[in-house]
Amino acid sequence: MKLYPVFIFAALLFFVNSVYAKGGCGHGCSHGGGYAAAHYSSDDDAFKDLRKKICTGYIVYGTDTLLGIIVCADNAVCIKTDPGQDSTYTYKIKDSNLTAIMLYENNQSLFMTKLNDNRLYRVFHTGKLSVYDTYFSFNYHSKEFFNQRSRVMYDSHTEKLKSFWTTSMKRKLVSDINKAYGLALKPKEYRKQTLLDYVSTLD
Repeated sequence: MKLYPVFIFAALLFFVNSVYAKGGCGHGCSHGGGYAAAHYSSDDDAFKDLRKKICTGYIVYGTDTLLGIIVCADNAVCIKTDPGQDSTYTYKIKDSNLTAIMLYENNQSLFMTKLNDNRLYRVFHTGKLSVYDTYFSFNYHSKEFFNQRSRVMYDSHTEKLKSFWTTSMKRKLVSDINKAYGLALKPKEYRKQTLLDYVSTLD
């Protein structure tokens, strides 16, 4: 925080209060309680691991790219584009016009994008094989990675890691890596985390 000018810091504090203490994300976002309200502990909130964070970044809404101070909470993204303004702009993640969110915090970045099913995904890796999940966190080493909505994309085709025919999502990911990169990796030689670390080295 010490890198921000005083007026930016003041704006951040105001933003925190407007989002949490006053129980709202600005226009169009309603939720009850204060900063530690029980509502925020709900598993229904896709942004439950981001709800206490205030980040800089941008969102892509329609043809517009909006830069500013961002809070994600209650399945919505709230952005203040001018530190001096009192109001915030709020967009629900189910809004089809909201197509991407980029967050920055402490030299870390988190990019989320919509795929063709209009769901928001965290971009875990991009390359010949791109990997997406729905664990919206700066933590890329979480056990949450393998879930029902994790997806891969190659040759402009996207599919879930988990399907009726999938017996192991790790095995399925290894198979997809082998097809995309012409490799012959063996699933038994990789633990989940070492496999994800390996994925991050691919082009």
